[in-house]
Amino acid sequence: NPLRRYVLGQGMLLAGVLLILGRHGLGTEWLWLGLGAISIAKGTLLLASGQPFLDRLMGWWRRQPVWLFRAVGVLMIGLATLLAVSVARSARSL
Repeated sequence: NPLRRYVLGQGMLLAGVLLILGRHGLGTEWLWLGLGAISIAKGTLLLASGQPFLDRLMGWWRRQPVWLFRAVGVLMIGLATLLAVSVARSARSL
């Protein structure tokens, strides 16, 4: 569905820009800069690529083992926790 792809791509671009702009004052600025740049690159790839490429990418992703999805989920929870702790420490120092 092109609308879903557009909304997802725009959301990824917005999240990347917010991570890059909001990184100042946090303890691990390099981490949030890197994650923001990756998010912007993924959003741009999603918006700029054609449907055949996306179909091949989804086919590859469906062939991955289940433990990989779980590992990525744990990594995302860890990054979200690290971001929350960094924001709380930054707000406490104000």
